Amino acid sequence: MAFTQRGLNSSGVDLVPNNTREDATWSTRDRCSIIYRILKAAEKPILKTRIIARVQLNFVMANRYLRFLQLKGLIMDYGDSFLISDKGLAILPSLEAVIEAIGE
Repeated sequence: MAFTQRGLNSSGVDLVPNNTREDATWSTRDRCSIIYRILKAAEKPILKTRIIARVQLNFVMANRYLRFLQLKGLIMDYGDSFLISDKGLAILPSLEAVIEAIGE
């Protein structure tokens, strides 16, 4: 569904869907900030439920991010808790600098 101009139709319905890639990018927290917050939370051993609460993710999203971070070697799973890896510690300052620069 593509429309050439933004506006409302005669029923008052927005002609441009809100789920476009651009709108979705700006309407949610970005991945960089979520990854940073997870890694920061895992500087000490932390339970998955604590990560969910601290980073404010739902269970499904937390699992996706944790699995991604594990595959990239940024976080380690110790059965009941997670801990940032040396590689994760190394990129933490860079992530912080990016977040600070973009104003997240």
